[in-house]
Amino acid sequence: LKVITIEENKRLSEDKINILLQKYEYGRYSEDKTLNSKQSKSYLKDILIDYIKIEGNEYFFALNEKDEPIGILFFRKSKWDTDHFGYNVAVIDYLITLQEEYTSVQSIASKLLSFFDKWAIENKIRFVTVKIPSQDLGVLHAVESKDFNYIENWIYNHYDLRNFQADDND
Repeated sequence: LKVITIEENKRLSEDKINILLQKYEYGRYSEDKTLNSKQSKSYLKDILIDYIKIEGNEYFFALNEKDEPIGILFFRKSKWDTDHFGYNVAVIDYLITLQEEYTSVQSIASKLLSFFDKWAIENKIRFVTVKIPSQDLGVLHAVESKDFNYIENWIYNHYDLRNFQADDND
């Protein structure tokens, strides 16, 4: 898969998010095999849709030659951390790619991170944290190649999905 276009903060449709999540098997709810996969993906889709509605949250998404989404990076400047530490801090909350072969995943993630680097320089960001599922190796290695240090932790805060109704379209 070749990244043709990176778009910033354009209107992102549920359909585009669904395309990315179809094969996506990572994240706190998807990795927990005691939870229903369809409900987990539907819940993540809802989280992402809500994320882009919050003022100050931003995103870049990558499109292929057919104008189909193949990756997305959600990020924000962390007001609390910036106020607390006295310098600009940002958080990459999600970096999701179309789940293809390892090198494609790594390439898509690297392109998105390059655009994030430009944003961080423009906004004088001094420190960045990123949340990457530890099993998403292509993305994880792309992040490490951008000089991030990997610190593994496995914390699962459970949201009871037994009563969560997945959309029929998911």
